[in-house]
Amino acid sequence: MISKPEAMSGYQMKKQSNQLHRQWALLQKIPVKPAYKTVKQLMDALSDDGLTVSKRTVERDLNDLKYSPFAVTSDEKGVGNNPNRWFFERDAKLHLLPAMTMQMAFTLLFSAKVLKDMLPSAVLQPLETMLKKAENTLKTSKASFRHWDKYVKHVPRSLPLIPARVEQSVLDDCLNAMLNSHQLTVTYQPRYDAQSEYQVNPLGLVYRDSVIYLVCTLWEYTDIRQLALHRIIQVTLLPDRKCLRPTGFDLDDYISKEGGFLYNQSPGKLFKVELRFDTNTVQHLNETPLSPDQVIINKGDYSLLRATVMDSNQLRWWLLGFGQYVEVIKPKKLREEFKQVANDMMKNYR
Repeated sequence: MISKPEAMSGYQMKKQSNQLHRQWALLQKIPVKPAYKTVKQLMDALSDDGLTVSKRTVERDLNDLKYSPFAVTSDEKGVGNNPNRWFFERDAKLHLLPAMTMQMAFTLLFSAKVLKDMLPSAVLQPLETMLKKAENTLKTSKASFRHWDKYVKHVPRSLPLIPARVEQSVLDDCLNAMLNSHQLTVTYQPRYDAQSEYQVNPLGLVYRDSVIYLVCTLWEYTDIRQLALHRIIQVTLLPDRKCLRPTGFDLDDYISKEGGFLYNQSPGKLFKVELRFDTNTVQHLNETPLSPDQVIINKGDYSLLRATVMDSNQLRWWLLGFGQYVEVIKPKKLREEFKQVANDMMKNYR
């Protein structure tokens, strides 16, 4: 005769609940390969969440999770044959609570499709497991969501360029060093010169069109440099060397005023423009204005647009894209500049 199992005591239930809470929190701290965390790093991460646990408890939890459906993985034996690097494999099955909905799956896959034409593949690599989960979610759907790519398309307005190829390890190591405020050594291939080796203080990453730039200083110098990630051949992390960050450095200020990413003619300067547009051409700017103070006045055969914009080369390239369907009226300096550009273009077609 099978005896009736004894009911759990309040203490046992609380202990089991605490273990579940702790292991769930632990799972959320473990990264996907090639990133990893040591037992000490995991203890610190749990402590930041208010969970103070012993090294032995964390090791025991990790070993439990290693043989669970979550398939946590480790390598490199530490002291006493204890694994000291923990991670999920790239192809590990993704478990989500709550479950991924069809709308979530569609949003992920469509976002990845748009970004694929804009960013190096290494940027999207960490999302591979989640994207596979999204694909499976839609494939098992009985609704038309499974055929979403037949009904939803992205058409870029500008000419799409193939993103520069960045090695996954280069991106991972640069992110690691930047977020942990460590230095790194890179082997760099300038566009025109021979390969060089630099000791780098990473200050930020800037994604511009199809290229990623590492904003940094070199050695102990304070002048800010930009290294294109696709020209970095090799990276060596220097975890024992603290990043030397220039006093008062702010990435947003650097981009808008000094960095050249916006190609500003007058860093940080706004000016008012008056543009004469073909009436049909200007219509889309009613729905997607240049600035909050934009005004469009219909003059019949043409329309006048007035707005306050940044003085940048981006503005100039944008205006040139309209060809004969736009005329710069004000400011006078910009009008003279475009007059010279038009004259130079005429010489090319004589």
